[in-house]
Amino acid sequence: MAMHHDQLHINEELTRQLIAEQFSQWQAKPITHVVTDGTENAIFRIGDGLAARFPLRAMDPIVAMEQQAQEHAAMRNLASYSPVPTPEIVGIGYPSAGFPLPWSVQTWIPGTVTTPSGLMDSVVLPRISHTSLPHFAPPILRVATSRARAAVAT
Repeated sequence: MAMHHDQLHINEELTRQLIAEQFSQWQAKPITHVVTDGTENAIFRIGDGLAARFPLRAMDPIVAMEQQAQEHAAMRNLASYSPVPTPEIVGIGYPSAGFPLPWSVQTWIPGTVTTPSGLMDSVVLPRISHTSLPHFAPPILRVATSRARAAVAT
């Protein structure tokens, strides 16, 4: 069932086809849909170490590429400050007859997919909060405020 009136169709079969077409080095790996509470992207595991991330809402492909570039820059920036592992971009899927927008392949961080209620049972979150948050929060705030200043300046 679609969550959005402009929702794009993506499933394991189409993901497998797109991987085979654009990333043949991973075509033999199993593809598994990751069930999340997210509403903007669909995620599919590619074997044990990778994940494909597809935007779910239709938009202009050029705008989507610009948004994706901004997200990837933010991911790299976050990774440089984060005390916990963060996904890394390993490939960009391009619009095709099968899927009209750019999509990405990222590293998969082992663990359980987080849900709002699942955070309450997290064993990692308290460890991060008590040991790393004082070191993690100030750089993130600097990044956020520098981005805000840059946005106002343009």
